[in-house]
Amino acid sequence: MKGWSDLAGTIPGLVHVFGGLGLFFFALHFLSRNLKMLAGQKLRQRIASLTSTSLSGLLVGAVMITVTQSAAAATFLLVGLVRAGMLTLRQAQPVIIGVAVGAGLTVLFLTVDIELAVMVLIGLSGVF
Repeated sequence: MKGWSDLAGTIPGLVHVFGGLGLFFFALHFLSRNLKMLAGQKLRQRIASLTSTSLSGLLVGAVMITVTQSAAAATFLLVGLVRAGMLTLRQAQPVIIGVAVGAGLTVLFLTVDIELAVMVLIGLSGVF
């Protein structure tokens, strides 16, 4: 059984987690509110056209992860866009999948030996 001294070390950790969650939800609310104010009809149409098909949504997600280099930041931005009514949940799903796939491909490209990759590409170019 844990003593009171073990519990005393846990409470500040829980307070920090609670405070962090509060800041996260405050920022999400602030982002959504400001996106609603800033978003005009033209921006809404542009976002809707960029995410109109699943393939274009996947590509938008891959570009988002490339630009932000953070899946958490990209997802945070997507949640703000959905809460602001600029994206539907159905439009956001392929984008989130694109973020995940793009992050995985980025890691794959960074871990592949460049000499091996060049030799494979040279070999493929000779075949085709």
